[in-house]
Amino acid sequence: DGTPVLVRTLTDPRGLQRARARALQEERVTRELDADRVLRPLAVTDVAEGAQILLPDPGGRLLSRRRTAMAGDPAGFLAVAIDMTRTLVAAHRQGLTLRAIDPSLLLPDEEGHVFWMGLDRATNRTTDADAVEAPGVLGVRAEYVSPEQTGRMNRSIDQRSDLYALGMVLYELVTGLLPFDATDAVGTIHAHLARTPIPADARHRDVPQVIARILDRLLAKTAEDRYQSARGLLADLQV
Repeated sequence: DGTPVLVRTLTDPRGLQRARARALQEERVTRELDADRVLRPLAVTDVAEGAQILLPDPGGRLLSRRRTAMAGDPAGFLAVAIDMTRTLVAAHRQGLTLRAIDPSLLLPDEEGHVFWMGLDRATNRTTDADAVEAPGVLGVRAEYVSPEQTGRMNRSIDQRSDLYALGMVLYELVTGLLPFDATDAVGTIHAHLARTPIPADARHRDVPQVIARILDRLLAKTAEDRYQSARGLLADLQV
């Protein structure tokens, strides 16, 4: 009917059936999630590579295609960060752990509202064996996984892992860079586990110190040292 759509193709190393199961999981999760900025599938179809999800297109460009740092526009950065955090608050309130947050799954529209997709990995389970996997197993980008999500720690994944991933996204958004200088996935995983992130205000001189400290807390190595809830993060961003 001429309505613009986004086409997202899911593949899975465990086979086509698993890719389709993930697509149906995204359809179910987004249907039940009470959040304005989540893209809900219009249709799920099978393709040779796996499964294809048709999504409404709100316009704009993927956050992963943004090339300019927002350090010089702290008010604009905070507006985007608050918008994203509100969606995470809604997801966590309903018991979800998203387990995959990266700029290729976030779509700001022309008004700066950020729409989410990629909820096929979301789960209400936080202690099962499937929740402790190396990032390559489910295709999660190594740059945006928490230390416990690397599979190298004997710790389960919970909602504080999502806060770490959001911290990585926000750090890159405000500085234009990632907090670690790593050249490959192995080095990136090592950095998540063992290296202290370069403070955002050291990465970019225009980053306000208060924003840098919020990011420091989000990127703490242990979950106990991070924000304990998305609501706590939202409160600090709104101060």
